[in-house]
Amino acid sequence: MKATTFSISLGGLLIFLMAACSSSKMATAPKMFDPSGTWSYTVSNTPMGTITGTLDLTKQGDQWSGKMSSSLGTMPIESIEITDRNILARFTYDGSPMRLEGNFDADAMLKGSIVSDYGSFPISGTRSN
Repeated sequence: MKATTFSISLGGLLIFLMAACSSSKMATAPKMFDPSGTWSYTVSNTPMGTITGTLDLTKQGDQWSGKMSSSLGTMPIESIEITDRNILARFTYDGSPMRLEGNFDADAMLKGSIVSDYGSFPISGTRSN
């Protein structure tokens, strides 16, 4: 009698667990932010006035590459670090080292600064594609 009661209880428990597992939604990992693509940007208050251009970001594996283009020319980005929604990119313009320090505050917005020996200048941008 005890073995039969145990078998029925175990069987009921298994049916309950199977039903619970099949009806529950599987947890999914949050989608990682991916800033890959082309960003249209504006740098304000520079010694040369307002500069507009594009920032192209590409990811291959876990390595980032990119370039900044404007009426001043195209500058390859020498190093890019993207952590969460923050970016630190280093490039050279006319022999001077520059840094883009910023964050992506939404999937389509970039805000930060271009930092150089000449000062710090606000940059804002939107995703083009």
